[in-house]
Amino acid sequence: MMKTNLLISVFMIFLSACSDKVVDNIDDISLPHSEEKIYDYVKINDSTLVFSQIVDSLEGWKIIDVTSDYGEIEVYADKVKFKSPSYPGISNIKYTIENNNKTRYVDSIKIVVFSQLLFLKADDIINEDYKPISEKWERFINLIIKKKAKASLGIIAKTLDWGGFYYESYLKGLNATGQFEIWNHGFDHFDPHVNSDGIFVHEFKNSSFEQQLEHLRLAQNYVKDKLGITMHTFGAPGNAIDNNTIKALDEIEEIKVWYYGLLGSSKLVLNRTNEIEITTFNPNYQKFIENYSSGSEYLALQIHPNAWDKNQFSEFEKILDFLIANKVTFMNPYEYYLVLENKRILNSLVKE
Repeated sequence: MMKTNLLISVFMIFLSACSDKVVDNIDDISLPHSEEKIYDYVKINDSTLVFSQIVDSLEGWKIIDVTSDYGEIEVYADKVKFKSPSYPGISNIKYTIENNNKTRYVDSIKIVVFSQLLFLKADDIINEDYKPISEKWERFINLIIKKKAKASLGIIAKTLDWGGFYYESYLKGLNATGQFEIWNHGFDHFDPHVNSDGIFVHEFKNSSFEQQLEHLRLAQNYVKDKLGITMHTFGAPGNAIDNNTIKALDEIEEIKVWYYGLLGSSKLVLNRTNEIEITTFNPNYQKFIENYSSGSEYLALQIHPNAWDKNQFSEFEKILDFLIANKVTFMNPYEYYLVLENKRILNSLVKE
């Protein structure tokens, strides 16, 4: 009984998130919901269990119909499976369920069919004198918007001290769009220095656990206080990290994703794959396509837009157009974490 009640609760929460009202009679009615709400991401030529499978575990509910406009639906006694086609696209899955009182719900979910996920790790966002954002960052952000891509923007929290009201408002607006994610790129990104033992000390490498934890917390709190944003992704300055970083991140519950992290972390680690900047700050279109890993499930690509000149912006735009032509699906890190976490929760409920 406990499991059934939990399943009912989960189902109703999901339904209420997608819909505005519930009907109390037998007539079918389509329940409106956000056109942007994505239920799942499924790789081409793969399959996944659709959420409405849980209806079969609920007392008094049954599936009346499930259809898809892209991909195949297979309905079994205890589950509904979506089989993705061999080409990227969006599947609109309509489902109808009914209870013993003949109350019927009709709704739909979207599943994105992808060939490759793409994360843009854009480091060191910053303002400019008398402007909310630097001219180069503005050019990059406008390009991402124009191309309908997505990008995650790494902020050094201490830079908010000299950004001002308009910079803060600009960042809040970007983060609210869902097209951009502000992430933790350290508190002050201090320059490495050699300690008394001759060892290079970075903000998150060869520094103590206590210092690393303090800087993580300072950055989280700074951004939360000034922007009202809880950051869920971390990437170290210079990607310089050690085992103390693992331990420090374990203490920050709200951080869920770690760009270029270490094995053994409890966080979702996005590994470094191909390179847009063939050397730091230097995008190279020809080298990128020569090394492009088309078979990788995802690419997490590091860039530094504020360091680019006109030619380097041109190289980046050509790379972006190449990726779009190859039908990649742009995502941001925390968005990806939520998709995986929702799958984990639902699968655990069904298997219990």
